[in-house]
Amino acid sequence: MKGLQGLYICLTLIMFINLINFTWLADDYAGITMFANVILFLVATFFYINARHQLKDAGQ
Repeated sequence: MKGLQGLYICLTLIMFINLINFTWLADDYAGITMFANVILFLVATFFYINARHQLKDAGQ
């Protein structure tokens, strides 16, 4: 369950960062926001891999 919550939080943060970038920052800091999105994507990938291994171990 923690993996699912972590994925949802990462998705929400990615969308919020994009919203802030396009509305308040007027796309001036696109590089910084893209870097933050990539880091959040890697964190979400870690949550996914961790959840997948837990499901594989539970099935055996």
